[in-house]
Amino acid sequence: MKRHEAALSALARIMIRGRAFVLDTIAALGLDHVWVCDADGLLIGHVLTVPDDVLMEAAGTDRLDVLTLDGAMRSAWADGAARKAWRAAYIDALRALARDQERMEQSEDDRLLLRRAAGLDDE
Repeated sequence: MKRHEAALSALARIMIRGRAFVLDTIAALGLDHVWVCDADGLLIGHVLTVPDDVLMEAAGTDRLDVLTLDGAMRSAWADGAARKAWRAAYIDALRALARDQERMEQSEDDRLLLRRAAGLDDE
């Protein structure tokens, strides 16, 4: 019962966000998502990406799980290719976030250098 309640709660948050699965912030990477499992408990895919017939079949059973993307990557999957695609998306998101952080840091360093060069150093 708790598993269904957690799935419903995560689904409600997805609906509030407009059904978007966007991996653009560290917080987004840590959000709970609903994943569909097969009869053996192996992950099949995200509730927003599995075929409708698979979702309908899973919805009436105990085959929905609530995990972060990291948690899903650490779980067993029914299809290695599906897991590989999600892992690639996860890695791409982490790299993009790291690049953004590096750009922000470089911008701050540049700003400080310009302030010093202009004699506006607050230190």
